[in-house]
Amino acid sequence: MKRIAALLLALALALPLAACGGEAGETDSLNVTARISGMDPEATVMTVDGTEVSAEFFLYWVLALTNNYASLYGEELADSQGRIDWERESGDGATLREALMEEITNTVILYITIENLAESYGVILSDSSEAALADSREEYIAQLGSQEAYEEALGTSGLTPELNERLSRDSMLLYEMQREACREGSRLYIDDDVLYQYEGITPDTILADHILLLTGEDEEENQAAYAQMEEILAQLDATDPADLSAMFFSLGNLYSEDTGRAYYPYGYPITRDSSYAQSFKDAAFALEENQYSGIVESEFGYHIVMRRPLREYVAADYISGMLTAAMDRAEVTYTDLYESFDPAAFQEEYLALQAREAEGTPETET
Repeated sequence: MKRIAALLLALALALPLAACGGEAGETDSLNVTARISGMDPEATVMTVDGTEVSAEFFLYWVLALTNNYASLYGEELADSQGRIDWERESGDGATLREALMEEITNTVILYITIENLAESYGVILSDSSEAALADSREEYIAQLGSQEAYEEALGTSGLTPELNERLSRDSMLLYEMQREACREGSRLYIDDDVLYQYEGITPDTILADHILLLTGEDEEENQAAYAQMEEILAQLDATDPADLSAMFFSLGNLYSEDTGRAYYPYGYPITRDSSYAQSFKDAAFALEENQYSGIVESEFGYHIVMRRPLREYVAADYISGMLTAAMDRAEVTYTDLYESFDPAAFQEEYLALQAREAEGTPETET
């Protein structure tokens, strides 16, 4: 279950920032996968529970995961140009060709399943998520200098603005489903019978997040840390209550010096008997859900504590479990385009195109 959440996070971060707009087909000439595959971008490669998967959608993941393999394993599995040794055996006895095609296929199925599951439960993007996607797009265009440069940057990754928006929205839909799992009255709500089945979660457990700045023996550094905490607290005080949870999460990722945050990004499940700093626990238990404290001092440093809904701790695993079950029972069919697809030939065309562009050689027909 956790692998799905981790995979989505990693791939979402790899995507260019969210896009929208543009006429269909407008950027086909910029899309590297359309230029090297010989496939009609709109042709159906496979279906997942009746949803058709276009060549454009499929080939994006072929390019992304092929490049990821070559980058991740380097000289162990690829030559100096990144050309994968496709017939080499992977750890489970399959060839790299078979292993990579399985990962590509599962990733495609995963994203389509997210769309279908969200639709079946009536989950749509919130206004704040829509605004975040639009802001991301505008920021990325501003960084690149123009809409044309933006579309060209997407094209080099095998994306059109429409496809990039779709994949970005899918990642946001996962987040929205996790939020719905914490909202009482939602069809996805995690009831108590399910919640208390998770290890370490009892009726006495709460979820305590915090922003921590460490202190030590240097008094000037301690004073500077306190001043910084005052600035962070002021930012929280100025935040719209509807955006407070996301703001606390962002500030925690930006400033907190608690190394445990990498493993507990939404906070620690604690009871009054847990072996955490007493002042940290006292502050957490004094709060209602979604409230945050003032500056709290402990033997470790200065904290701002937020009590989050306990269900946030298990929501990612809960939704991942639903996705896993839906993927296991998904009806998947494949067209001749899928059956005849050769990832090795595709990579050869991609590497040849890169070489031609590096040399300034005119592109040839595939």
